[in-house]
Amino acid sequence: MNRIHSDSTNYSFPERMFAIGEEPVGIRVTPYHKPSSITKILNALEEDETRFIRESPFGKLLEIADKPSFSGRFG
Repeated sequence: MNRIHSDSTNYSFPERMFAIGEEPVGIRVTPYHKPSSITKILNALEEDETRFIRESPFGKLLEIADKPSFSGRFG
């Protein structure tokens, strides 16, 4: 079933995700990494920025941080 979206809103990405000198070092955000990385990024954002991300397709990444992770590893 194909749907044609009539939403003509253009979304753009910011030129920089982080302020110069404030880039996270050694943090990767994927479903295979600890959600604490996502939480660190969220803590640096304003409430309206977080809400914008939650309402976008990237909101799924934030759901990862909200759910407990389970692993076969101990420690």
